[in-house]
Amino acid sequence: MQAKFYRNLVDRGLTVDDIAEQFSLASSEITDALQRYTMYSIACSLDLPEEVAKKVQNPREFPVTNLDRLYKNPKVNRFLGISFDENKGLTGSVDVDEFKKGYTKIVTDIATGTVHSRTLNTTAEMDEYLASFGKQKPNLRKKGKFTADTLLTASTKRKTSEKASAAKKKPKPKPIPRALIPGSFSCDVNNQRINDVFSELKKLPVAQYPNAVALMFRSLLEMSLGYYLDRTGNLTKLTDKIRAARVKKGGSLPKDWHPTLTQMLQYVVDKDADIISNGNLLKALHKLVSQEKALLSIDTLNLFAHNQHFYPNEDDLREFWPQLQGLFEIILVEPYGDDEPE
Repeated sequence: MQAKFYRNLVDRGLTVDDIAEQFSLASSEITDALQRYTMYSIACSLDLPEEVAKKVQNPREFPVTNLDRLYKNPKVNRFLGISFDENKGLTGSVDVDEFKKGYTKIVTDIATGTVHSRTLNTTAEMDEYLASFGKQKPNLRKKGKFTADTLLTASTKRKTSEKASAAKKKPKPKPIPRALIPGSFSCDVNNQRINDVFSELKKLPVAQYPNAVALMFRSLLEMSLGYYLDRTGNLTKLTDKIRAARVKKGGSLPKDWHPTLTQMLQYVVDKDADIISNGNLLKALHKLVSQEKALLSIDTLNLFAHNQHFYPNEDDLREFWPQLQGLFEIILVEPYGDDEPE
């Protein structure tokens, strides 16, 4: 997902140096991630047996690090008839079908566990593995030329044609909702602003207005969470906690001070807060708060709102809703403070 995120930024016109500077990373980290995304995308595009394809197309199950070990090996590159430029862009100098023949065996062997990190540790082991290809060894005498883009574009066209043929035989799947928030989800708080933002978010098409949806989604999260903490007395507890820490360091808090979204979420997932009882939801939220450089993070929502070089898109935004739905189910219901009747 991280590699896909960098690929999206490059597709929007950012250079590797732009991305490296923005996220305080080495340029080599970005090019390595782009190379990984390219080679994994090619692996997913291959014509594989159904069971193998399922494993390959599941990034949580497929051991991409084992694939890294192979495509980064110069001997394997020569064997497959490919090379990489200084930005890790792929170029093939062999007939594309010959490359696919060899790469298909590599990807299949990794997916089925035939090869792994413990079997390819030495040059001798690598030589032995490449010698085992038999009829699946690429014939480098069959010259050709291709890039990752031409290879993936051809694969996309083929799969699109296959899907079109299959669509004639199968009923159409249910369409993806246009808005980010499902129509069945409700907001039941006694605050007009929160209700208005919520209602507008349920109407805005994500694909057409990704920037507006990103800004409003973050605003809904911040406003509704602040409202919930205020109504339950937790906002005072959080403010007192931070004020005490400031005073201890010789500082103070202004009277109109209010915690940030990140501070409120950190408070919610704190083990002493006792706001969320569902352990799985607590783990998911803790991951969103703690992983600053991950795509699915509160840091990403902040970048959507504050960084002019950071672009939201429909796919990224749709990833956030399942992660935060459980929290919204708590904070979009009118809460009661300690001094109010149930």
